[in-house]
Amino acid sequence: MTVLNRKTVLDGLRVAAVIRAGELPTEADLANAPTLTLWTYEPLSGEFYRLAGIVAGHPRLPDGSCFTSAVLAIDPCLKWARTVSRFYKLGPSIFEVTKRENSSGA
Repeated sequence: MTVLNRKTVLDGLRVAAVIRAGELPTEADLANAPTLTLWTYEPLSGEFYRLAGIVAGHPRLPDGSCFTSAVLAIDPCLKWARTVSRFYKLGPSIFEVTKRENSSGA
């Protein structure tokens, strides 16, 4: 488990406030963001949750399964999430893949 420093948390909260004010992430914000596929929500303490899935291109973690820090903002339709520490590009969720497989008879 990675412990986040004060600066990372404050930066994440600042970005979340900008998103809440209506400013969506830019292409530049997402350009170097890791991609999370087969993702799902997982509850944390209080009213927070994190994402679990398969990550690729993370600057600190090897490609493979991971858990994110707490989610501050997410738009599954636009395929991005902002956690305390960074943006993620979202690939298909586990729900989308399961639904697709069930509808195709696989």
